[in-house]
Amino acid sequence: MENRVSTVSPSDPFSRTQSLQQWLIALAILVVAFVVCTRHNDFPFSYHPDELTKVEQVRDGTRNFHHPLLLLTATNWLTRFTREDFDCQGIVELGRVCSAFFAATVVATFSWLGFYRFGLRGGITVGVLMLLQRRPYELAHFMKEDCALLGGIALTFAAIDAFWRRPNIPRASLLGAAAALATSGKYVGIVMLLPALAVLIARRKSFALWRGLGVFACALFGVVVAVNLPAVIAFPSMLNGLRGEIEQLNSHSGIEFHFSSFGWVRSFLEVSPVLLIFFAAHLILSFRSWRSRSLPDLLLVGFPIGFGLLLSFSSKQGGRYALPMTVVAALAGVIGALELWRYARAHRIRWAQRAVVIALVCSGLYDLGRTALFDQGFKRDHRRELVEWIGRNVAADAIIVEDDRVRIPAEPLAGEPTDSCELPRLAQKVRVALFAADLGSLEELRAAGVTYVAVAEGRYDVFFEEGRTAMRGKEELFERRQNFYRRLFAEGRLVWSRKTGQVGTLNPGLRLYDISQPTAPSS
Repeated sequence: MENRVSTVSPSDPFSRTQSLQQWLIALAILVVAFVVCTRHNDFPFSYHPDELTKVEQVRDGTRNFHHPLLLLTATNWLTRFTREDFDCQGIVELGRVCSAFFAATVVATFSWLGFYRFGLRGGITVGVLMLLQRRPYELAHFMKEDCALLGGIALTFAAIDAFWRRPNIPRASLLGAAAALATSGKYVGIVMLLPALAVLIARRKSFALWRGLGVFACALFGVVVAVNLPAVIAFPSMLNGLRGEIEQLNSHSGIEFHFSSFGWVRSFLEVSPVLLIFFAAHLILSFRSWRSRSLPDLLLVGFPIGFGLLLSFSSKQGGRYALPMTVVAALAGVIGALELWRYARAHRIRWAQRAVVIALVCSGLYDLGRTALFDQGFKRDHRRELVEWIGRNVAADAIIVEDDRVRIPAEPLAGEPTDSCELPRLAQKVRVALFAADLGSLEELRAAGVTYVAVAEGRYDVFFEEGRTAMRGKEELFERRQNFYRRLFAEGRLVWSRKTGQVGTLNPGLRLYDISQPTAPSS
């Protein structure tokens, strides 16, 4: 590989002053990104069911191994460092702080990488434009593993660049540690072993392969074990957790999800049009002239396509599942633009320099606008608005049933542990099920004294969208649930509703129906 791919890999070209600038800029961007990503992160832990299970794992010291343990381990370490006893809300906010730190690490690492390749201007440009990406900003507000995975991926790409420039034992160790963090973020992070190994093999003439692999492996396994020690000790349980996570990718609750193997391509639309154009041009030009390109550049620009092909085997191809693909595509777009700017500057093509600057400014403004909408979304809480409306307008002795995604504090689901995190209950009696339809027909609910039904778009919409059908053997259950919602919308009296907003967890589509008096369905 070394004689096919460009071996241009200069030693670190910076003076001590420039190296200090590089680290100071990365640190400054880390702090700014962390402050930005911790805004509005104090909403209730119960809003996202995945957060609730993670809170209980941290509180009880248990693990379900649905994901590797980087996020939970970091949260545990943070709780011990603070030396305080936290309730469930306190734990989830600490977990969100960890997610925000991982997201800030992504921005700072890519800024550091931009400085490595393009100097001061590159570091600042990459840092600012990556800070404005909306999806990492959104996911940094949740105690979930997405930002932990992305942080490991970012560190791996930075370590690849560093090792390529000056292969030695410390940098091989950093490469192994970074790949370990990616693997410990989410199981899919194991794919980062491939580019890391490719660089070790490609630089074998400059750094003995056996030595590089040995150092890399020691760092990799050391960090993996340190972060995931409970999984190592309970390895069979970890395999069961992984198996359960894979099994629920395509089917849930008796509903079959039909998907295109190339639905992930649409996720590229999350990248700003300007950066998407630069990414596409960067990708095409890189592989047309691959012999003159460095391997780290080829790995970086090719990663989004490779990750997308991996997503083609899953029904979950958009949103947070495509996060590594879209963020690295945006980074590759910025790098492509900076390469064009550098070429234009070297050849004194001033109009091209100005065009690149204007394009990047427009891209930044575009992403700023989209991220600002998410910021506004975090300020609005549809569930709180619903609870307040119920408190003002519904009798205290009323009975309400709800889909589980409405998340009004309710009586525990059947089988839910009695020591689960508790929330203040409403004066009204609230019953909950996965689907409100599972609690009975409209006639049965009325007979039981139920007067209101609260439903969430994230539940009922699966029965009315194209591509959603019943799993084999679950046709009757699917039809019963579908008929319940169809009748509820036709016969119930809609008394309160909110449409889905920018942040689905805080701004879900919710409806509250009064079913106390049946109304004739409209003809």
